[in-house]
Amino acid sequence: MRFIAERIKADALSLPRHEREEIARILARSVDAEPADGAWASEVAGRVDELRTGRGAMMPGEEFSAEFEEVLSAG
Repeated sequence: MRFIAERIKADALSLPRHEREEIARILARSVDAEPADGAWASEVAGRVDELRTGRGAMMPGEEFSAEFEEVLSAG
């Protein structure tokens, strides 16, 4: 199974940006559809609370995309 996942990642990273973005959205939706475990649900609730109370800050989409691309290319 690990070999298949590695092959899928390699193939996906060779695709044009717009196709990688589409796949990322599909995968993100599939993960979001799964129930979160208690620790993750607690983390999300805490971050939402930080945003609502002004203790946290959002990151511009372009900045997030650039950092995300950097992480993907390093992995």
